[in-house]
Amino acid sequence: MRKAALERKVITQVGNQGHSDEAIRVFCELIWAGAIGDVTQVNDVTQVNMGCDAFKEVYCQINQKEEFKRKHELPKELDWNQWLGPAGERPYHPNYLPFNWRGYSAFGCGCIGDWICHILDPTFWALDLDMPTAVTAEVDGYDPKADFDFYPRGTRITFEFPAKGERPALKVVWHDGSFGIPRPAALEEGRQANGTGAVVIGTKGTIVHGSHGAGGVRIVPEEKMRAFGKPEQKLTRAPKGHYKG
Repeated sequence: MRKAALERKVITQVGNQGHSDEAIRVFCELIWAGAIGDVTQVNDVTQVNMGCDAFKEVYCQINQKEEFKRKHELPKELDWNQWLGPAGERPYHPNYLPFNWRGYSAFGCGCIGDWICHILDPTFWALDLDMPTAVTAEVDGYDPKADFDFYPRGTRITFEFPAKGERPALKVVWHDGSFGIPRPAALEEGRQANGTGAVVIGTKGTIVHGSHGAGGVRIVPEEKMRAFGKPEQKLTRAPKGHYKG
C-alpha cells in the first residue's frame, strides 16, 4: 500500500483516531499539571486499571465451541478460500463472518487486540511509557491446547513498566470478558463506573476516562474536578479532526 501511494503520489494516513481528540490532550495536561499527584504505587494499589467489556459475545466465542462440530453449507456467493486468505484451511462456518472473525485466533487478536490501542493510548502518552519489562497473564477457563482456536472467557494481564526519568515504575492491568475493571474507591456512590476505559490513580487523586482518546475524562469525585478546573494547555489541538487535523 505504501509503494502504491508513493507511485500514485496520493496523501495517505493511518493512526489511532482518538489520538486527535480534545479529551486525550486534557488527560495529558491534567497528569502533567499534577492534578492527581504522582502516578505511582502506594499500598499495593495498582496505578492504572483498564479494560473493555464491549461485544463479549464476539470475543468469547469459546462458549460456542461445540457449535463448530456442526457442518454448514457454503453460500454460493462466498469465495471461502479467498476469505480465509493466509489462515489455515478449515470448514466454513457462519459464525466466522462478517464481524465475529475477531473472536478467533486464526483471524483476529481478541478483545485486547481490538481495544487496548484505544484505551492505553492516553496513559502511554501522558506517562511516556515504553516497552514493559514483564507481562503476566491470568485467564478464565482456558486450555491453550484444547481451546487454541478461541480466546478465553476473560483475561487479566499485568504490564510492568520501568521507571523513566522522574517517573517511577508502574503497573498497568488490562481486564476483559469475565474480568471487569475494579470500581475506583473515589467514584461517588451511585455513579456508574466505566466498563470500557481506564482508572488512573495518583498519590492525590483519581482520573477515569472511556475509550478512543480518553472520552469523558474526569477527576473523581466530581467535586475535585470542579475544584481543580482546567489544566494549562500545553498541547496543540486538531480542530478539524483526525482526518484533516
